[in-house]
Amino acid sequence: MKYVLQTLALIALSLLPACQNTDGGANTLEPRNINAGALVAPILTDAGVVTTNYPAEGRVPIYILPESHDSLQQQREQALILVRLQRKLGISTIVLEGATEITEQPKRMDVDAVYGMFTEGDLSSAEFLAAGFGVPLTAGETKEGYAVEAPKGSLCHTVADIAYLDALLDAKEDAEKVKAIKAHQENVRSKLDAMDTENAALLRDLNKPGALDCPGFANKGRVITTKTNAILAEIVPPSSRFGPMFIRNCPATQGRNDFSQIESELDDVGTLTSLTDQLPEGLVDEQKKYLEQYRAFLQSRADATHLMAERAITAAKSASAPVIMIIGAAHEGGTVTALREAGVPFAVIATISLKAEGDSVSPIGTSLSPGEYDRKMKAYPARNSAVNRILYAEGKIAKPVCSKTRKKPPPSIYQRWALRKADVYDLSRRFADAALSGDGSTPPPPPPPGWANGSASIDPSGARFNRGANGRLLGIAFPLTITAGGAEPEKTVWMYVEKRDASTDKEIDIEARLKEDVIEGRKLGEQAKIVFLSRNLKARTYETSAELERMEKLSQQ
Repeated sequence: MKYVLQTLALIALSLLPACQNTDGGANTLEPRNINAGALVAPILTDAGVVTTNYPAEGRVPIYILPESHDSLQQQREQALILVRLQRKLGISTIVLEGATEITEQPKRMDVDAVYGMFTEGDLSSAEFLAAGFGVPLTAGETKEGYAVEAPKGSLCHTVADIAYLDALLDAKEDAEKVKAIKAHQENVRSKLDAMDTENAALLRDLNKPGALDCPGFANKGRVITTKTNAILAEIVPPSSRFGPMFIRNCPATQGRNDFSQIESELDDVGTLTSLTDQLPEGLVDEQKKYLEQYRAFLQSRADATHLMAERAITAAKSASAPVIMIIGAAHEGGTVTALREAGVPFAVIATISLKAEGDSVSPIGTSLSPGEYDRKMKAYPARNSAVNRILYAEGKIAKPVCSKTRKKPPPSIYQRWALRKADVYDLSRRFADAALSGDGSTPPPPPPPGWANGSASIDPSGARFNRGANGRLLGIAFPLTITAGGAEPEKTVWMYVEKRDASTDKEIDIEARLKEDVIEGRKLGEQAKIVFLSRNLKARTYETSAELERMEKLSQQ
């Protein structure tokens, strides 16, 4: 029976492209019943799973890919799914959260250069498909809505403050009870102060100049948050009228890590605001101000949900290939509701790591550090590397802030540094490919107009081949001069390149490489200094030739 279902799904898969007009005339795709989940199931296998399927009449299906915005592993899985979708069904457009306007489609780039930037976290899966495969992007947001930021402060602390003041109000006629409540509050405050003291070293590390990646913050921060919530829960017990909201929004134990939905949070904040309206005027004014600001932020994200759904529905009305939506997991519930109400065929595809994270607080695969995430929110390169600092502007990205924003970073693909970085990687790849494909006796001869483009140049005379004890060619080192974005007109770094699969010279297809990346997600995250110039070449860069010699221990040639 299993194989019968797979065969039927494959037959359904073959029907969608066949409905497109291939003679260059007008699109003739007619509305029909579409089972979006059955169409996509054969290509998910090792990367994702359909969690919601809604068959309906339509021209093309809409596929929703929810994500945790900081997860590199989920980006890898998304990219694998999207490349397969593009090859099997085609993709008409990707509606992208975080994009506020698309005045022109991203420039097509060498797919290997784009792949290299994707693996470093510079580009999202959507940008990888756009620049590497020509898939159009559609902005999912407005500038006004995206600009709304969450207020500084903590919802959980705010609820605890309100619950404490409410408890005092209820006990105002009982002096002993008021005294006990205040003593309990002081005890809780002491516990919170002890938590701050215990984690002071971590907090200090985050503020040190050059604290490149806010080390360990994501995992430790998650543990600290649940411990803090457990302490605050002593002020907001389940018996409190504020208890249910606190439990839903402030998990106090390590356990299932559900992705709270924006609409549910809005309902809770609305209920909380209504309850505070029943308290005496002036008692919780500060807390109510925070709630108003937080509600405005949540409303802006809920509005973004509806806008993204509307734009996907509009795109599907005239499309001849599936429409993709890449959204934060918190938008999933609102998006599903909007698409069901519109009666369009759709399916939700959860990547394997997203689905797994729903059962544990342990991160699956690698993620952007808070410092890297902050750089992406500013449309800087993700890593604070020598190459990136030159491309952007010397010293500009030297000190990150540990970002705690919940929004999707804006696209980087339009940034000047990203276009130049693609040039740098393309040039380096072509030079290394030429060098490593020969016998390693002489540098590769320069093609016209030499080993240079508008963003970088390589002096072949400075190249050095590296061999193992048995004479096997291991790699090549060379000086790479990059046109700087800062005060200096140019700056040279040293790059060492070797084949990614040292045991074989076999070229690998981009889809196969993405599949390997999904499997090796944790390993790739540990190789933070590695740059992938292509699907087949890996490199490391150094500030000086002395550092290169020390780290690579090059053989003398």
